Amino acid sequence: MNANYKQVFAYLITSIWFLFIVNEKNDLYKNIMLFSLIIASIITTSRAWVLQVCILTFVYLFDKRGNKLVRIILAIILLGISVLVISFIFPNITGNLFERGFEDTRTGQYLIFFNNYSWYDLIIGQGLNAGYSYLGNTNYSYFDNQFLFVLFHYGILPIIVFLTLFFKIFLIPKDAFSKYFRKILKRIRYILPLILFAYLGLSTYYQIKFDYNTFLIMIIIGRVLKEYQRRRYINE
Repeated sequence: MNANYKQVFAYLITSIWFLFIVNEKNDLYKNIMLFSLIIASIITTSRAWVLQVCILTFVYLFDKRGNKLVRIILAIILLGISVLVISFIFPNITGNLFERGFEDTRTGQYLIFFNNYSWYDLIIGQGLNAGYSYLGNTNYSYFDNQFLFVLFHYGILPIIVFLTLFFKIFLIPKDAFSKYFRKILKRIRYILPLILFAYLGLSTYYQIKFDYNTFLIMIIIGRVLKEYQRRRYINE
């Protein structure tokens, strides 16, 4: 599929992550968005995004009140209906997706890369224009794994700063917030692992750079950390 469509999907899933975190009500709207996201992920023919959306579906339904088993069954039915709809409308898309199945498309890339560079090279970084030989390109510089990409070009320091912000969210005690922010914190802790998986390569065209996705993610993290610091200041 055209790369532009996959980039648009990356923007879409970030928007829906954000919606699930901040929007406590309007379940009908979120259900419609989730169903649309499932269909869109299948259309991208990206196994990584399909898996991400499946996980998001189960997390969303599991977080809601009610019988968990019933919600899991509903999630399976929802995913099944989505596949049937896409199979009927776009038979070639689902055929290509299922044909790829568990085909390994990443291991070879890593083997080639680490034949050229060591872990020490990643610690110090190789610069903005660094590349390696891959797919006939003598200066290929990309990875779906964004942490490896940043390590390769810029070294370990940016990764330390980036991950510190992420993991600080998991160190905040729940009782540090009001009831509303406790719910926000709970949902963020569900969503952040999905974002980390996306950066680790369970995605396509999801990058660590100053774009819409990273901007929205940093707003979410920054808002929670600011509220935590504010409450600590009040309690001191």
